[in-house]
Amino acid sequence: MPENRDNTLADLKANLDHFKKMVDQFHQDDEQRRHTESELATIRSSLAEIQQKTSTGWGQQGLQDDLTQLSQRHHAMQENVSFLNRQWQAMQQALDELDNRAEWLYSRQERWRIILSTLFGVLLLAVAVLFYRSFSAPGKASAITTKKTSGNNAYASLLPADSISANQTTPPETATAGEQPTAAASQPAQAKPAPAKLMTPEHAERAIKARSKYAMTYFQRANFERLAEKYIHPEKGIHFYPAGLKASGKALPVQSLKNAMFNPVKYDWGKVSATEPSIVSGFINYYKTYIYDQDFLSASDVRFNEIAFSGKFGLSANAIAAKHPDCVFAEFRKNDKSLVLIFEQFDGPGLWYLVGAIHNE
Repeated sequence: MPENRDNTLADLKANLDHFKKMVDQFHQDDEQRRHTESELATIRSSLAEIQQKTSTGWGQQGLQDDLTQLSQRHHAMQENVSFLNRQWQAMQQALDELDNRAEWLYSRQERWRIILSTLFGVLLLAVAVLFYRSFSAPGKASAITTKKTSGNNAYASLLPADSISANQTTPPETATAGEQPTAAASQPAQAKPAPAKLMTPEHAERAIKARSKYAMTYFQRANFERLAEKYIHPEKGIHFYPAGLKASGKALPVQSLKNAMFNPVKYDWGKVSATEPSIVSGFINYYKTYIYDQDFLSASDVRFNEIAFSGKFGLSANAIAAKHPDCVFAEFRKNDKSLVLIFEQFDGPGLWYLVGAIHNE
């Protein structure tokens, strides 16, 4: 099993390196495509100017030659743009395939980690049981021998104190005649709610580091169709909070999120305080203002299950855990702003899906 795990990790690392190279090539091709389109616009402008001059009869022969050359250049440029578009589509397809492959490898690695942890726990339990039996057996034998030779008093003296106290029965306290039980004794104690528990930052990082990075990539590209299909909780959808946890925010189901960038409907995202008006806007404006208003993907300060930047809204890890029990979250901080992605498990261990996105400043 360790060999399979090492092979899986090596395969994942090789795929990620290849993925990074393809992303760099993708950006280079995209930049070249934009440059070519800019040149095409310049050529079209020149063609229009030449056609205008030709129609007035000024230097028609020379302008006609220039027009022919520019037309040929324009045709070559169009072919170049078509080629780059085809290459861009192929690159996008390859990136999606690599993304799926990396996710499969990561989930496989996570399952192996859970299996190995379970086996290690069972092994420790077995060792503990054997250790307990090896030390408890001689004590029982000596106690039985002493009982046969020394009688009841000697037997009682050899027994451990906790064994004696366990065998003795203490009658429950009852009220004597004429006494009434107190109110404290008659009423059961009120149970205090247990504080929300969070996974340690180390375990949280191992659980969602890769998925939070991939999800942030789709936030950067504003590709909510792909994000909804692969990373959003299928049942709960995702809840957007515009101002820490002060405003109530709004939850969007998976189907609504897929075409949210093209939906002109304005949503009420809640109000920060009772004296301020509600935040009302369409999803495009919300995205620009309260989701990706910084390049969070390039943030160097990324924390898992801990909040390093509370901001003016006083955001804290305990507040997030109280709002979303059993969650794991990642905080991406950039230029005194942060975006916190909240994940919950769905459909088995190791499968974490987005249920919340908190914007903080």
